[in-house]
Amino acid sequence: RRPPRSTLMRSSAASDVYKRQVSTQSTGPSTQKPQMTSHTSLTGEANVSVNEGDLDFSDPALADARDKVKDKNAKENVMCMGYVKGSNKLKLITLSDGGILDLEEDLNDGKILFFLLHHSKTFENGKAPKLVLVNWCGDGVPAVLKGALHTHASKVAAFLGSVALTIQARHEDDVTLETIEKALAKGRATGYGHDKLSEKVL
Repeated sequence: RRPPRSTLMRSSAASDVYKRQVSTQSTGPSTQKPQMTSHTSLTGEANVSVNEGDLDFSDPALADARDKVKDKNAKENVMCMGYVKGSNKLKLITLSDGGILDLEEDLNDGKILFFLLHHSKTFENGKAPKLVLVNWCGDGVPAVLKGALHTHASKVAAFLGSVALTIQARHEDDVTLETIEKALAKGRATGYGHDKLSEKVL
């Protein structure tokens, strides 16, 4: 009987490790620079390189999306960034005016994702607009990849600029409308748009 898919993936990974060990023993230490390795998540998609080095923000769509989300005169209020398969390069996944609802739709248990949300951008219900950064790491992300999140998250924060609130999210309950609004109220975050904001990490 064919074993479960996850078992097959673990067996394949173990086989690859064994082959590399045998190769090293037979040929001796390599003088070449080690290549970055990637891990395939439970969803079957290579997510992010294990390398904790610099992220690649060279895709012009990223800066364009960031500026639109932060611009009080643009309709877009949320963007989502993810990794190009098997690398440290980031790509734009979503740019929309759907706010928290679109953010919730993009959550994926097997991925690491970064969101910039301009909450209440148009003063909905009299609430002042606030920029929120969400660093999402689903439960299905392998532990070897979770280790790179802290380093990568700091680089994403530098790229996006000042925000009122940063959320380290693991579950959908971490990024509900109620959770975000309570955190913003508790932190008494101030500022707007491109202005410098006081930052609170949740």
